Amino acid sequence: MDCAFDAPPAGTKTIRLPTKELRDWASISRLTQLLGNREGAADTASARPGAGRAGIIGRMASPSSPVSLPSAAEVLRERYAGRLPASLDELSGPAQGRVELPLHVAWSGLRAYDLDRPRQRMSLYRTVLAEGQRDDLITLLDRDLLVAQWPVLRTLVSRHIRLVWEDAFPALARRTPAAV
Repeated sequence: MDCAFDAPPAGTKTIRLPTKELRDWASISRLTQLLGNREGAADTASARPGAGRAGIIGRMASPSSPVSLPSAAEVLRERYAGRLPASLDELSGPAQGRVELPLHVAWSGLRAYDLDRPRQRMSLYRTVLAEGQRDDLITLLDRDLLVAQWPVLRTLVSRHIRLVWEDAFPALARRTPAAV
């Protein structure tokens, strides 16, 4: 099957992609959209938010389309969900004192935090939630501090992090003010 994208579809903007790999990915992505829309092959059951690993793998292995890519939201949710501890009780990090984050967590900017200073503590938790792996979460976060800070902290982290943590740990969602 020959496919050429000489001109973009009507009503779309043309953008220049910097590398051949990105151009190839964009072509595959656009082709997938066109084929999916034309054939009506969208799989709504596996495309719903929170479908988890089975949803993403199911969409990628779908026989109804040659290539199906998960959405950015699905990829982010999957990334954060894979890092979660089994329970909040596993979080055994320090509750006070000075903490220095490893380079793979704080790869830019401040690395040392004083947990006795509320703003620094909030910044450390935000950084660890966004960049830390499972072991980092367990060793750097304290369960009681996380629960106590969650009503404010949830407004400082990305929507994907917030949803993954609140879905996995209802105790955090219950700590959320009704107005937020």
